[in-house]
Amino acid sequence: MSTSSPSAQLFLRDESATTRLGALLAQTLLAQRASIEADLSDDHKVAWFTRRSAMEYAGFLDWLWHRGDAPCDIVDLTNVEIADPPRDGPPEPWTLPSLALLNPDIIHHNKLWDLARPLPMTERLGFREQWGQCLAENALLRVIEGDKIVSAPISFFDSLLVSPVTDNWRPIAMVFSLVTVSHWGDGLWQTDDDFLTVRMRTLAKSGRIEIGGETARSFTAGEVRRAREP
Repeated sequence: MSTSSPSAQLFLRDESATTRLGALLAQTLLAQRASIEADLSDDHKVAWFTRRSAMEYAGFLDWLWHRGDAPCDIVDLTNVEIADPPRDGPPEPWTLPSLALLNPDIIHHNKLWDLARPLPMTERLGFREQWGQCLAENALLRVIEGDKIVSAPISFFDSLLVSPVTDNWRPIAMVFSLVTVSHWGDGLWQTDDDFLTVRMRTLAKSGRIEIGGETARSFTAGEVRRAREP
């Protein structure tokens, strides 16, 4: 990356593009993006993303869609093997399911900035075709399937949420963890606790499960069990 001209490093995570849980959230995110773009309108853009995270990949595709034909560089970390700095343990390589796991030491140790490259038009068109299909389908949820992001029903994770629930109270945090790690075998990060919270509340309202013990500050501090017959 050239040091003679400024660059805007974009770590994209657009939850409205993934779940669109509310118009207010979407408007806020779009306003924040517009403000950033305006402040950095003259800077060279370098977008960091991974196709292993549904939210981050959706954020990148949506950003690129609105960018049109304006040039940019990308740092695609999907298949990059990351090595931890030696002081953090044995430097066994691993793949990154989310940019949220990056820190300055990891970026510096692996010299990830060297991976920045111009986005060629052939790849840009492929990304635009993929996101254009998602926009046309207008689904409420998008998930990773293979190396693409695809539309999915809003109930996509419901069976995974219900399967570990028993007749006895179980920690909500444990159930959420099981859902999250269920895709880690494929190296994917498909969802987060905010979205799972909304779905679990929906399942409770439908009478499939019961929730108890959650606090105003922490939903995951609560417990869940199967709904009992009246």
